[in-house]
Amino acid sequence: MTEQPRRYPISLNLERLECVVVGAGRVGERKALGLVKAGATPLVVGPRAAPGVLELASSGEIRLLQLEYRPELLQDASLVFAATDDPALNARVAADARSVGALVNVADDPARSDFANVGEIASGGVRITVSTGGRSPAFARALRKRLQASLPVDLDVQLEHFERWRAEIESRIESPEDRRLVWTELENRDLHAILDRHGPAAANRLVSKCIHAALGENE
Repeated sequence: MTEQPRRYPISLNLERLECVVVGAGRVGERKALGLVKAGATPLVVGPRAAPGVLELASSGEIRLLQLEYRPELLQDASLVFAATDDPALNARVAADARSVGALVNVADDPARSDFANVGEIASGGVRITVSTGGRSPAFARALRKRLQASLPVDLDVQLEHFERWRAEIESRIESPEDRRLVWTELENRDLHAILDRHGPAAANRLVSKCIHAALGENE
């Protein structure tokens, strides 16, 4: 089996990036819809557009050019998705994207891609991603569904508690090193498990105890 390249996971702010999807069929529609959900207004290029692509265009969520691909359409691109049903055209799009310094995802050729799409589990402000690096999207989807079924339903509420504790620790403990030690202690004591199993009151007590210990105070 061919050795797969190692990947570096990142989370992109797509509102600041020019995203181009070459291919307006079903695959292009999926790519465009994912970009729209992430906050982008992508440019979608293709002579024939799927109904879903036309709907996204009519609502102003994407910019649609119903014409044949031309290299100059990538001139300002940051992210490019080669999503046509023509492997030769996808390869040409990939080469053109790299020539202008854009990162490219090739729908039918993970090995030619600079990045791969990931499955996402979303709960309010919490995002959990699952990826196989393009080796098996079906496995990534299956694993995402299994993980989603096993997660707490109140992840966003739990996130709010952690935000509050972060603000409290930063306001009460001046030293960054001491703050880091507090968080290390909370992780060692599995703060999230205490919150999940015993509720906010028990978790608050643990946070308070660790803060007092860091400050050399008695509770």
